[in-house]
Amino acid sequence: MAQMTLLSFFKKLILLSLICTNVFAQSFETVEVVLSSSSARSAILSRGRLQGIKEGMRAIFMVQSGSLGYPKLEKVAEGEAIRSLENQSYWFFKKIINPARLRKSQKLILSLQSDSLRGNRPFKVLNRKRIYSKEAKNKDIDFENNVGVPPELVVEGDKYVKSKELIGTDMTYGHDVEIQQFDLWAKRNGLTKVDDFMRSFERKYVDENFKQNNSAKEEVEKIEGNIYRAQIDGFISKVNSLKYGLKGLYRDQAKDQDNTTLKDRSDILNVYDQSREEIKRKRILGIESSNKVKRDGALWSADFDDAGLRSYMLKSGIEEEEIRQYRNLTQKTGNEITFRISTAVSNHSTQEDENHRNKGYSVAIGYEYHLMRTSLSLLKFSVEVFAQRSIENIDIGGINGRFSMGSFGGQVLYYFYNNPAVLNQWAWFAGIGARRGNADVTSIELDNPYEYQVVGLPTWSLGTKYRFKTGDSFEDDIPFGAGFNVRLSGERMSLTSVSTNLDDINTSILLNDIKLTVGLSVYF
Repeated sequence: MAQMTLLSFFKKLILLSLICTNVFAQSFETVEVVLSSSSARSAILSRGRLQGIKEGMRAIFMVQSGSLGYPKLEKVAEGEAIRSLENQSYWFFKKIINPARLRKSQKLILSLQSDSLRGNRPFKVLNRKRIYSKEAKNKDIDFENNVGVPPELVVEGDKYVKSKELIGTDMTYGHDVEIQQFDLWAKRNGLTKVDDFMRSFERKYVDENFKQNNSAKEEVEKIEGNIYRAQIDGFISKVNSLKYGLKGLYRDQAKDQDNTTLKDRSDILNVYDQSREEIKRKRILGIESSNKVKRDGALWSADFDDAGLRSYMLKSGIEEEEIRQYRNLTQKTGNEITFRISTAVSNHSTQEDENHRNKGYSVAIGYEYHLMRTSLSLLKFSVEVFAQRSIENIDIGGINGRFSMGSFGGQVLYYFYNNPAVLNQWAWFAGIGARRGNADVTSIELDNPYEYQVVGLPTWSLGTKYRFKTGDSFEDDIPFGAGFNVRLSGERMSLTSVSTNLDDINTSILLNDIKLTVGLSVYF
């Protein structure tokens, strides 16, 4: 039973889809202009009664251009059928947008208003006919129309009672269109009539033209026409703005790599930024500036003095565009990873012990993030984090201990010459930060191994780097760039033992360490 019900549901769904498809297909028809007047106000079209054209029908006419997959629609005219023959019809165009399209043998797309609005329910029209005596004042009539109650029935309307209770008074409408007609009584006696407000009137003769007024029909036709035109205009706008055509699928659409579309929707300028953008927009001279450069060639600036040339280049946007071009060709930001090895400049061992007297060394891997990726105001800054493994030989009280250290740290780098993303140039920087780790201490003079905590605060560095390969050139087979860097680094190192002292050694050591570091970097 359930299977039969499901099968019946699918049959109804398919039938409904066929009906909807047929309705949509009949909404637009192709017609040909058989003959048109010299003013293009009227024309004979190649469809008539046999094709469903009736007198009084209204339609919008369009012209299609482009391919079937990427069509473009142009609205030509709005017209009404005034005569319909078997295979031809006469049309009068009430509004013409492009009269050049209304010529003999021109193919047009016909959209009938009756087909486009088919399926809409009829408008509910409330037609109010109000009749007043000749003694009625205009202000009283206006008051009753706005308030709904005659003014003589409103007593002490300016008095009210304060209350915290909110009472909803939203009016509910049982109609879509309300039409009000007004007229005055004629001078003929009749029977007495009582209205809703218990007022007595004499039944009097009303003008016959007032009884047969067609304002309600005209108002409904006007509203339907506005709805119809809005539908067609929206359809034309949608078709003409299709980015991937009628057959475009989601898989055919290019991804927004930089989320520029999302940024356009979510980035809202504050008042200050808006004022700056407005000032910048007013300063730009316009397209004539670039035309002058193209026209005059390399000597386009020959007729400027120095001050005038500088002002012109700033206000025309030439200076800003040249800086942008230079910046994009000479800089490349991204993720930068550095591999480096260091050797100690200073010696921290003692001459009393013949063991472990060489200078220390270390290896490290670091990641540098260019803060210019967040804001151009941070163009000169970057943040570096690193992990380090080192061997140090340090005097711990007449004994040279071999410190095997593992630590991690970070620094903020400031580039005082060039910036961290520059290519094929030296960039000089200074940095400050901290590191923290642990060390295992051994020596043949010690009875037991020891463990120390290591704190470097502050750490500093002064160095330079050179990035010589971009990885995104046309000839590049490897999709990343490379670079070379040298730095002199130091720190105030604090060593604190966390083990039990069984050998009478220094459990707390404070020293200054300086290292020379070289490294290779890759960025992508």
